[in-house]
Parts: sequence; C-alpha cells; structure tokens
Amino acid sequence: MKLVDIMRKPSRNIYEVLLSGNQSLTKTNSIQIAQSEEEVLGIVNEEKEIIGEVKRELIVFLVEKCNEYMKSVVLENIEEGIVAIDKSGRIFYVNSMYAVILGVPVHKVIGKFMHEIEEGASILDVLKTGEPIHQKNLRIKSIGKYVDVKIYPIMEDEQIEGAYSIFKDITELKELGREVRRVRNVASDYLRQNEALKELKNHNIIGESGPFLDVISKTLIVAPTDISVMVRGENGVGKEIFAQLIHKNSLRKKMPIVSLNCAAIPENLIESELFGYEEGAFTGAVRQGKVGKFQLADKGTLFLDEIGDLPMHLQSKLLRVLQEGEIQPLGSKKSLKIDVRIITATNQPLETLIKEKKFRKDLYYRLNGISLFIPQLKERGTDVILLAQYFLEKFNKEFQKEAKISREVYNAFMNYDWPGNVRELINCMKSSVLLCADNLITLEDLPSGMTEMEPEMRSMVSEEVHPLLEEEGALKDRIKKFEQSIILHTLEKHKGDYNTAMLELGLAKRTFYRRLEEIKEEVGKE
Repeated sequence: MKLVDIMRKPSRNIYEVLLSGNQSLTKTNSIQIAQSEEEVLGIVNEEKEIIGEVKRELIVFLVEKCNEYMKSVVLENIEEGIVAIDKSGRIFYVNSMYAVILGVPVHKVIGKFMHEIEEGASILDVLKTGEPIHQKNLRIKSIGKYVDVKIYPIMEDEQIEGAYSIFKDITELKELGREVRRVRNVASDYLRQNEALKELKNHNIIGESGPFLDVISKTLIVAPTDISVMVRGENGVGKEIFAQLIHKNSLRKKMPIVSLNCAAIPENLIESELFGYEEGAFTGAVRQGKVGKFQLADKGTLFLDEIGDLPMHLQSKLLRVLQEGEIQPLGSKKSLKIDVRIITATNQPLETLIKEKKFRKDLYYRLNGISLFIPQLKERGTDVILLAQYFLEKFNKEFQKEAKISREVYNAFMNYDWPGNVRELINCMKSSVLLCADNLITLEDLPSGMTEMEPEMRSMVSEEVHPLLEEEGALKDRIKKFEQSIILHTLEKHKGDYNTAMLELGLAKRTFYRRLEEIKEEVGKE
C-alpha cells in the first residue's frame, strides 16, 4: 500500500512536509513524521507536483500497524482481498484487491472504523471472541456481492490485538452457477415437454398448451411408480384419459386396467361390483357368482371414477382393503389376496366433504398419494383449435363429409368458456359437422347454448339500433345516442360495475364518467 492510495485531494497549495506518493507505507519513517508539527502532509508525484494530502496521525497509525503485522509485499499481489483492523476495530490495512472487490477507493476506508463501513461485519465478531470464522457464499449486503471468507484474530501474548479477513470474490461463479442451473432447468423442461408431446402422439391425445403439457409431464413422472394417484378436474376434462395414460406407462401395463364409476351404480350394488359375490349371496345373485373389480384388476390397475360419490359405509371397507391388501367377496368366508394400483378421479372438493363428514379423512390420505389437476378447456388456449380440427376430421370421416370451420366459428371457440370442457366440444363438433350446409360450419350451426352472446348482441341491435336508424337528425347526434345505448347495455351486462364496463369498452376513466354525465343530462331533459 502506497501513500498515493490513502491520500485525499489537496486543500492548499503549500505544505511544509512533502512525501512521494509512490512511497510504500512500510518504508515510511514514522518517527520522523511523528516529530513533525504539521497536522497535514503533502503528497507529490515524480514531477514534485502536489497531488494530495494525508493527515500525519493517519500515516503514523498505519505505518506502525503495517510494520508490526503486514510486512510482506506478497499481500499486494494475491487475488484475495485483505483487510485488517486493530483491537478498537479501526482499519489499518487493506490490499489492492480489497478495493477492487468492494469497488471502494482505499482512502475511503483506511483509518475508518469497521462498523462505519459495514455494520455487523463478521470480522467484528472475531475481534470479540478470538475464534476464527470460515464462511462460504457470504453476501456483503452493502455491495450485493458474494465472497468466501476466512477471518482470523491477531494474537499477541494471548491477547486479541486485532483481526484480519481474507476473502475471495465468487459473485461471478455464483451467477454462473445460477445460469447453469437455469439452463439446466430450461433444458429439463424442454426434454419433459418433448417427452410429453411424444407420449401424446403415441396415445392420440391432443394438446400443446403449457398447462396441459405440465400435467402430462407430471403424469409421466408418476406413472412408473406404484403410488396412488388422484386425478382432479371438472366434468369433461378427460380424467379417464389420464388414468389410461398412467396405466399404459406403468410397470403394470401388461395387466388390465379396470374402471368403475362410483356415481353410475346404485348404492346397493357398488359393494358387489367392487368385491364380487358367491353363489346365493343375496336375492337375485347369479348362480355361479360374480368376480369383482378388484379381482379383475389383480396385478393391474383399478380406476375408481367419481370417488367422492362412494357411500360412507363402503369407504370404510375400501380403506380396510387398501390397508390389508385383501378382499372378501359377499357371501364368502375366505379372504383373497389382491395386488392392485389405485387411481381415483373426482370433480368434487373432497376437502370440503371431509369437513362435512361426508368423506373419510384417512381414506383421502390413502388415495391421494399424488394429485393431478387437469386444466379446464378454457385454460388451455389454442388447444381448443387443435381439438376442433381433430374432431372435425374424425366426424367428417364418420359422416362422409368434407366440412370446414369458418373463421367466425374459430373466434367463437376461442372466446367461449366451455363449461362442459372437451366433452362439450366433442358434442358441438359432432352436431355441427352433421348439420352444416355447404360443408361450412358457421355460427348458425353451433348449439344454441354457445351462441347466447349472439342473441344479446342482436337484441341490442333490434331494440337500440333500429329505432336510431329510423330517427331523423344529424349523423353526429344519432351516433352519440348509439354510443350511449352501448354504454348502458354494457353496464347492465356487468350489473352496474363501472370498472369492468370501462375495461370492456376501452374508455379512460375521465371519458367514461363524462359520457355518463351526458346520459344523465339526456334523461333529465326527457
């Protein structure tokens, strides 16, 4: 460390004592300087021009400490930053890399107390305890950098006389590591999505949207395991397709997958459907008895759809079967060992049913090893177009037609909420292909429920626009009345919600309220 590193800007033109800025602190005669009566000493360059000044007291302090503890010039040439403080916490040495890493000129920190530079610095703890500290990935809050740091006490006669810190800037390495992890995650996501798309093609499943591919990826991760899976989603999203996808990618794929819809079978028959029965087990039982779904699915997969509709007394029996791995057919005294993987599906909020005592909590946790949430069709973006094209081709072939979809129908599909999800789209395409004239599907060919917005628009035109067309008057006035009718209709549609109406109409707040005032004035005149 040289005098030029610790000097500050000169405050005058003449100094009684002048020192060379290139002079090292370790070679400075502190005794001679200490005997000087000058409080401030001048620093000059090789041309003897004054370039700065240093307080005499600071030079004396630094020279004594550096001569005592920091005699090696090697410290100035290493890649690590070094800072040293005396027992009062005052900084008496920093090397050049300290200034580089922290981005702070030496003269801004030298001679200052460490707590002024960085409050709570770890080196102050070492000064108190005398215990070394080694830390990795330490964040220096004041500059937002990360360092690996080693801090040691300066001991003399078993007394703590100061401390020094050696640290290495690892910010770039850390950021590089983050970037590597980010790229790795992106690559992993890309590979998962590619795998998902490949699997979709193999199983003739349509979809490319992010939410849909995400759940496909999770399905493919879960499939090869034996964990119980609960497929959740609204009616019509295709929960059974996901159950099939899990089974076909599982270790049990060579064995059968057997399905049972818990909501489609009368309560008094579900038990016999699940567990089977012996001959004469009950009135109406067939002579040879019947094998239940569990036996049929042995070594394979049992898919229980609408599990939320399973009666409470059967929930207890199902739980016991899952715990013990055996079933007892109705009318039989023998238990049969079974080995099945359970996949369930529901569109009901089972958590709410548990609170209402309509579904067993212990069964819920047994079945819900992993939950897969299937997105609604309206959440799948342009997948609706892909699906529409797929079903168009399918039903064209079935009905021997060459129908096409008009642009207005594609727009309607994208803007429709699809409360019935994919099932509704299938029905829509089937009827539209069958009924369309001239092999072109138009809005008139869509089911009436899908075009509810069209009658609204038409009624607005018939009730509001037509009278305006028949009125006499300037174009400007008639357009104004037309705009007012649109605003009133939009407010009515959104039940008086000003913000929603403004958003739909694309009007600024000031413009919207001005138009409302104009409407009120018109009403007042009438």
